[in-house]
Amino acid sequence: MSFIGTMGVVAQQGNQAAAGSGDPTVATSESGNYNNAIALGMYDGTTSLASVNMIDNVTGSGYSSGTDDTLEWNVNSANNYQSGSSVHIRIFAYIREGGSATSSPTWSLHDFEIQQGGTADTLGGGATAQLVTSSYNQYQDNTLATRGYTGIGAYVNIDAGGGRGGLTWGSTGATMAFSVSASIGGDAIDSAIQTEITWVV
Repeated sequence: MSFIGTMGVVAQQGNQAAAGSGDPTVATSESGNYNNAIALGMYDGTTSLASVNMIDNVTGSGYSSGTDDTLEWNVNSANNYQSGSSVHIRIFAYIREGGSATSSPTWSLHDFEIQQGGTADTLGGGATAQLVTSSYNQYQDNTLATRGYTGIGAYVNIDAGGGRGGLTWGSTGATMAFSVSASIGGDAIDSAIQTEITWVV
């Protein structure tokens, strides 16, 4: 199994929006791959955690009916990270306007859930997570190349459990789900991009 840190593309291939037609969509770039997609990156503050390999490699083929539930969080790799007690999942994306105007782009990170072993609001081992939505970058282009590590502005914060014996970043079987919506020119995307991550060893 291969893993990513800085950026993994969550995508639905073969669904490219034609510029100037149709409703707006969320994509990983202005054109080309991938449409109906977001890109993810793991950070500790402003520092990329590419070498930690917390989230698995995203091939771009995982979406089905607008949802990717194939992502995996590698518990063993994550538990090797002991340099900070919180990490962020950052989100990078571009609003392709379709037939809409390019004014007043908006983003929303929402519908957040975590659970472990049937217990809500925990990742197990004392680890937990929550959305941080106090600040959005309300731009059409919130890709990593343009906006830097902040992406859409809002992000998922994960707090480690554990203590003197070492930090722990959740337990096998935990799941996390969240959605990203956007609008531009007064038109919203047809449906939110939905992502689910499962904790595995």
